[in-house]
Amino acid sequence: VNPSTGYIGDRCVLMIRQRQSRFISCFDEVVYYSVCRRAQLSEGTGRAIIECLTRWGISSEQFPLSLLRTTTVADPLDGDWNVQADATLTHLVDFSHWYTLPWSPLSGSWKMSNDAVKEAIKCGGERLSLFKIPEITRFVYNTNDTDNGRSMWEKDITHLNQKYKEMGTISQRKPLYSWSWFLEVDDSPLSKWTLTEGLHPSLSPHEILNKIYSLLPN
Repeated sequence: VNPSTGYIGDRCVLMIRQRQSRFISCFDEVVYYSVCRRAQLSEGTGRAIIECLTRWGISSEQFPLSLLRTTTVADPLDGDWNVQADATLTHLVDFSHWYTLPWSPLSGSWKMSNDAVKEAIKCGGERLSLFKIPEITRFVYNTNDTDNGRSMWEKDITHLNQKYKEMGTISQRKPLYSWSWFLEVDDSPLSKWTLTEGLHPSLSPHEILNKIYSLLPN
């Protein structure tokens, strides 16, 4: 069965087009954008992908669980990953949902700041465990007192609503039009370059790729 189409006997087509085919994780309900479901990410290649990305501080989670250094995580997929893959689950096909966290071993060009991470959590508020997990309250507001943290957050809401009014409602788990608040606050040098020079019409695809390749690990 070709997992991209559901047709039987597509072996040759799949071999030729495997990097262009989109993954379909089930046939009994709508699956958007080739997104892998928890079942595919909990074992085999899917699990290996998650473990590798986590080691490199790269995430597409709504709430990156690598934030939790002292709190036990019951399930490494509870952060809600958005992984989109080809039909063979060997290549990622969409990179618009990814961001790089401050503790990544990648160069500084890829990494968002700690302040950006804190702002993303503030945007999600209780939906991103701001007051549910003491470690997160302490990370964002430097206090062990939940009530004190909530008081500071409530003072931040007006500013955050104004700053992100076109992107969604503060205290929701995700923005209106993207997967994660972490995408909206990403202040990494590469993200800034993408939104300025990277969008300039005079820049050729070749120059854009050269810039990206220059920042990849050797």
